[in-house]
Amino acid sequence: MTRRGTRGAVATLWLSLALIVALLGGVSVAVAPAAAADTSVDGRTITQCGTIDEAGSYELGGDLTVGNAASCLTVTAAGVTIDGAGHTVDGVDEDSPSYGLVVEPGADDVTVTDLTLHGWEQGLRVRGDGFTGQRLTATRNGEVGVAMFGTSDATLEDSTVTQNGDTGVYTTGASDTLLADLTVRSHGTAGIRIDSDGGGSVVRGGTIADSGQFGVRVTGGSGPHVDGTTVSATGADPNVDGDGVGVSTSAPGTVVEGVTVTGSTTHGVHVVGGDEAAGFEVRQVTARANGGTASASTGRCARRWRR
Repeated sequence: MTRRGTRGAVATLWLSLALIVALLGGVSVAVAPAAAADTSVDGRTITQCGTIDEAGSYELGGDLTVGNAASCLTVTAAGVTIDGAGHTVDGVDEDSPSYGLVVEPGADDVTVTDLTLHGWEQGLRVRGDGFTGQRLTATRNGEVGVAMFGTSDATLEDSTVTQNGDTGVYTTGASDTLLADLTVRSHGTAGIRIDSDGGGSVVRGGTIADSGQFGVRVTGGSGPHVDGTTVSATGADPNVDGDGVGVSTSAPGTVVEGVTVTGSTTHGVHVVGGDEAAGFEVRQVTARANGGTASASTGRCARRWRR
């Protein structure tokens, strides 16, 4: 081959390589911005508030702080997993209707781990079935730390709920809910409140302390099973009748077992309107240094009443 031919071949080779690099570069530039901006693609990092509307796994890339917004993260798709990676979703107005993380109806089988929710009216608001929350922290929210509405098969475990304005954990119309090994402390009204339970719910283990009126309060529906929980230092409001109780229930079928209650202003355990037909059971309860009796009932004796 002549020198001119060699130079031509080399030039052609370099031109081909440049074209390949340019094409590859074009693909990279076209895809990367779209992927970075889209928080609804499986496996992506969340760097800003928004709606998650596709199933998949997500991870927070840092703390999120929001002002003047009704919510930060809203999940509308089923089968979503969010790893908070130890980060905080921080609101700035705990007095207005606002939510740090919302799981909407139909967003079933959502799992959230290692996330802190702070500074909202409600830190976490769940309305989808099959929710799992692990190692969560809900603190200094204006009304409720964690709220569950009409859910079934929801689990909150190994989590800390503290210093929320009214109630730590609130469930209403829920069924088969498990609240396990929680640290619940310093709430104006109740540490845990279960309202209109659909049946099968369990409060297991954990500690509840420094509640303004009730450690655990159960009202209406089918009663849950409160098992092995330690409740301490429950205060009382002079304007509220029947408060100052470690565990209070008016829901038929409630079982209180293996619970330790200390430092309640009035009773350790109080069954409101309990009678044999209602099937209340209180057994193996340890009660010390309470202002009233270890256990009390405003109705006839519960089916099994043991201390």
